[in-house]
Amino acid sequence: MREIAALFPASPPREVLGGLELPGRCSSRLANRLTYVSRIDGERGLSETQQSCLEMTARKGKARQATRYSVHGLHEYKGKFNPQVARAMLNVLGVMPGQRVLDPFCGSGTTLVECAHLGAAGYGADINPLAVYISNAKLQALATPASELREVAQRLMASLRQTSRRRLSVEGSPRRKYLESWFDADVLDTVEHVRHAAEALAEALAPVFLTIASNLLRDYSRQDPQDLRVRRRKSSFASHVVPRLFSSRLRAIDQAYWRCPTGASADSRRHTRPSNALRCDRAGEHHPRGAVRRGHHKPAIRHGAAVCGHP
Repeated sequence: MREIAALFPASPPREVLGGLELPGRCSSRLANRLTYVSRIDGERGLSETQQSCLEMTARKGKARQATRYSVHGLHEYKGKFNPQVARAMLNVLGVMPGQRVLDPFCGSGTTLVECAHLGAAGYGADINPLAVYISNAKLQALATPASELREVAQRLMASLRQTSRRRLSVEGSPRRKYLESWFDADVLDTVEHVRHAAEALAEALAPVFLTIASNLLRDYSRQDPQDLRVRRRKSSFASHVVPRLFSSRLRAIDQAYWRCPTGASADSRRHTRPSNALRCDRAGEHHPRGAVRRGHHKPAIRHGAAVCGHP
């Protein structure tokens, strides 16, 4: 309700059957920004909100809130908050397209991505270099045509199927010795093979695919993936599953982001005129839906790069 009050201060909502109604002349474009609203009924008829379209790509048939839509699912960075919270806060603060937002502790870039979805310019800083790397990878993926990402992903998966792993790091080097303290030798060889293939085939887009690959490292290291402390796992995994799971991860992300519905673009122009009355279905009340067009998604966005902070 605070979102609605912030975006429509002159139109207090009233309860109607199955949702809320905003009296007076209300902009459908602004209503399309709402986070916890699934559909709007304006002068051009019933339509899904941008947030609903985005979440549908990651809901997997389940009637619950999805948090891994768009590029949010590239990496399971520990401690990140739900993107819906960030979007709702931006709406409550009245952030409009073209305005600048600074997140001084940006983590893996959740707020920056939501700024991009709303057409705002997001800037972030974080002391953790991994967080900065993931943030920039997400923004790079969001600004890259889906066809380019899919083409690289297909080449990469084909390469991993056709080539065998080989030792790519120098035996006895400080880097190799350090990594062998975290990985079994055969697992490390496989991880290095995936890294080399991503750097060679993805070129400028390598950070996107290396971020996806890095999301698997904890599960296949000697660290217990269920413990945030430094704790050795009791058993290790077979190394041959790493490329297979990496390819599986690429396919999952292809479904969740690279096939976003066209209605989920960051600069949606379908609702530009104010309507006399606007009805909003609350998110979570799932009604039968019509067919949703899907296609290549390249948001018309401006975004800033995350930068590494210093103590």
